[in-house]
Order: sequence, then structure tokens, then C-alpha cells
Amino acid sequence: MIAIQWNPSTKQLRQFAGIWFPAFCVLAGWMVGKKTGHWDGVQLAWAVCGLQALLGIIYPPGIRLVFVGLILLTFPVGWVVSHLLLGAIFYLVVTPIGLILRMSGHDPLQLKKPSENSVWKTPVGKTDATRYLRQS
Repeated sequence: MIAIQWNPSTKQLRQFAGIWFPAFCVLAGWMVGKKTGHWDGVQLAWAVCGLQALLGIIYPPGIRLVFVGLILLTFPVGWVVSHLLLGAIFYLVVTPIGLILRMSGHDPLQLKKPSENSVWKTPVGKTDATRYLRQS
């Protein structure tokens, strides 16, 4: 199970402040600027994000609230998408393969009852007793 990291390590916070947070801010600002056409506000937001990222690199606990906030914001989406994806793979890939194998009579675990009273299988190949004692 995936757990939310309430106390991320200093290394994680520095990586977030140096790479992911600026990339997220640039992408979000570019999308807002392209959609609205107001680049002055976007440039101001980029400056604030840049200062926050610099603060996070110098003093990692300073960006902890932003990190945890974004984790809390994106966690439900990731949980739903991962469960939907796993469900789709199971029901659209694994289940049809199992049904096809069952309808074709394939029994790899040999679970069907044999016609005899015993389920013992006669060994095939060498049955020399000395081979049981050989370790290599």
C-alpha cells in the first residue's frame, strides 16, 4: 500500500525544490499564460516559485509544506488511476486468457480428477537411486 510521506527526507525535499517544483511551476505558468494571454502575472508567479525553489534548496524544511500539500492533492488521483489501470489489465487481459484456456481444456496444474483411484504419476527418466545422493 502506498503511504503518504508526512516527514520527507532532506534529500527528497532538495530534489523536489531543485527539479520537480520549478518544472511544475514553469509548466503550469506556461499553460495559464498560453490560455489567458496574461504573461505579466505568469512572470510574477514564476519569480515567486523560483524564490521558493531557491529557499527549498538552501533550507529544505522550508518547502516541506508545499511538498506535502502537493502529495495530498495528487494522491487521490494516483490511487484511482492505478486501481482502474490494474482492474482494466486484469479484466481485459488476464481474464480472457484464463477463459480461453479453460474452454480449450488446458489444465496445467492437473486439477481434473483422473479416471484411476490414484493421482500418482510414474516418474519419467532416470530412476537410479545413486542420483539422489549426488549433490552436484
